[in-house]
Amino acid sequence: MQTGKSLPASQRCPPEAAFLRIRISPTKADCNPKGDIFGGWVMSQMDLAGAIAAAEITATPISTVAVNDLQLSHPLFIEDDVHFFAKVIAIGTTSITVSISVYMLPKDAHDKAFCLIAEGIFVYVAVSAPGKKQAIVKPS
Repeated sequence: MQTGKSLPASQRCPPEAAFLRIRISPTKADCNPKGDIFGGWVMSQMDLAGAIAAAEITATPISTVAVNDLQLSHPLFIEDDVHFFAKVIAIGTTSITVSISVYMLPKDAHDKAFCLIAEGIFVYVAVSAPGKKQAIVKPS
């Protein structure tokens, strides 16, 4: 597998160091007129994958507050097999920072080699009500 170069090694999320959170194949509804997948679709799936990881840390509702170092490095097409990996890299008083890497296997791949297509750092905050932060109980 290829590894990303955009994030520092301490924040990188290679599949062997993270959990698969989402596996999906985009459809025609997810593409632009030229036939490749919108970057916004990839980003929204990354947000969901990160939220799944963050939700394992706290039982309270969470909200996305920041997206840092987002890199979209490779095009994605209809029916590519897309894998979203995420790992928690920091837990603050009210926030959880998650590293997310996205790999794809082209639908017509014969060598079955994964390709890194996106990576980023997403920050979530625990909330008790809309707009009200809540402390996170750190795992032991």
